[in-house]
Amino acid sequence: MDKEEITKALSFYQIKDKDYYNKCMECIEKLEQNKNLKDKVMEIRKKMLEDDLYLKSLWNYQELEEIVKENTLPFLTNIILLSTFPVLKSNPRNLSNKYLKIAKKRIRESLLNDIVKRGYDSIRISQMLWGIYFVKERIFEIGRLQYELCFINPLTNKEEKGIKIHIPRGESLKDEEVIESLKKAPKEIKKYFKLDYPNYYCSSWLLSKEILSMLKNNANIVRFSKHFVITEGEECTEDILNFIFELTECRDYKELPEDTSLEKKVKEHLLKGETFHLGIGLLKK
Repeated sequence: MDKEEITKALSFYQIKDKDYYNKCMECIEKLEQNKNLKDKVMEIRKKMLEDDLYLKSLWNYQELEEIVKENTLPFLTNIILLSTFPVLKSNPRNLSNKYLKIAKKRIRESLLNDIVKRGYDSIRISQMLWGIYFVKERIFEIGRLQYELCFINPLTNKEEKGIKIHIPRGESLKDEEVIESLKKAPKEIKKYFKLDYPNYYCSSWLLSKEILSMLKNNANIVRFSKHFVITEGEECTEDILNFIFELTECRDYKELPEDTSLEKKVKEHLLKGETFHLGIGLLKK
């Protein structure tokens, strides 16, 4: 984790912004001056790359300080993710060039979106972890959907090798594209994850009963939900704020925008003091 390594990583992900580069170099310089912090960061990075259950546990934290137990540095989450690029470059699962190209694209988004689109000083822990899942080739993308190798059944919280389905943002969720992806997935999952006939799960705000009740029956999200047997999960208002309004928190729901009909309905729901719950879906056989 030094300047040369980070420079190579920036080139690998084709990040050419000078200000981004300078912030990386400044963070590295300060990290070199704090041996205790650097040692902790290196230990955490090693565990994330080697221990899947440890990596999963880090989703419980909001700030890097909570993990290292001391003050950190701006851009340190970026540096940690960047420094893992040799793992993806080594291609441990021997992914095809097509899947590798998509993985690089998704990691690049994790490295940039919080900085460019949201104006944050560093990427969030969630973006760092999401990027590392792609680095470790725990997720690959088939058409409209993403498939993650998981080790815990989200319905029982017991150990089980299975597949979690994720929906990349930014495009409509057309049912024909969903069906096409689901048809192609088993062959690829057997090839890369060595799994025959696993259970497929989707734990998402998109499957929230509150969200589904706000949509028309022919809406793409509703059609997507029909592929699953859905169980109500934990409260997920933070997810709603994040994915619908691109906010990490909101102190006054009256200030939420109403640019779409869904935003308006969600805002009304929140102003009534009501919450949202994840839907945990088991893909129908």
